[in-house]
Amino acid sequence: MNSTAKPAALNGQEQLRERPILHAFAFEALFHPPIPIKRPPVIGIGAPNCRTRTTYARKSQSATLQTLYGHCVHFSITVSEMTNPSATAEPVSLRKAQRRFTRSLILDAAREVFSARGFRAATLEEVAAAAGTRRSTIYTHFSDKDDILAAIADEWNEAARDVVAKLPGPCPDRAQIDAWLLDVVEFIERERTPSILLSQLGNAVGAPKALSGTGEVLIEGLAASVPAFEDAALPGEAGGVARAHVMILLREMGFAAMHCTDPANRDFGRHLLVAVGDLFERFLKDHAARNG
Repeated sequence: MNSTAKPAALNGQEQLRERPILHAFAFEALFHPPIPIKRPPVIGIGAPNCRTRTTYARKSQSATLQTLYGHCVHFSITVSEMTNPSATAEPVSLRKAQRRFTRSLILDAAREVFSARGFRAATLEEVAAAAGTRRSTIYTHFSDKDDILAAIADEWNEAARDVVAKLPGPCPDRAQIDAWLLDVVEFIERERTPSILLSQLGNAVGAPKALSGTGEVLIEGLAASVPAFEDAALPGEAGGVARAHVMILLREMGFAAMHCTDPANRDFGRHLLVAVGDLFERFLKDHAARNG
């Protein structure tokens, strides 16, 4: 790297405030690499005399590890900071940075291995090999396969809840329902690997316990903006029948979205999505009729 060169502006944004020694840019990778795990191309600019390795985490974190004169320094920059020239990132310890990086690699590798081999057939040795680490390292982050699956589900649930919560309230019309369903399809397209994995496992008899809370999380997201779904969010028997109705709606919505993101079934997927829109519209009208 030319020691006299200054970092260029990223995507037309002004440069982040310069630090005396280091400059670091990083942003999120919104995809998961295939097996074997390969790091994305280096995206970012390092300071003079600084070798940069740009790594990534899912959704909420980005990380850049830099080696300066033999010493590693970590910066974490979120997307909001990348678009805000006045934002700066606080350095954290190298140990913490390494743990985040390794955990991210393990989860990305597990998504791919579990999807390709099947959750029950996959082994931790295969996950470790795909992540470029050792089985013993996995145990410093996760207790077993179920623990890894729970972490994958937690990340997916959080992101999916944000998407389903976008359904306009309190009484969405059909145009709003249809637009919202397209947002769901876009999310499934973006998160296709974990979506397929969790859907297949969640709909099977004897689904892993780690997936037991997914339906409740999505119902909570719906109920946050649309009162018609509040009964389904009630605990225990109080919300039993209502929850069953909404779980069926969610299952059919996921089924349609999966078809929409499959090139071989996309046309039929669009028909399924229309049918799902009909089901949601009827559910909301029935609720309105019962409650005056």
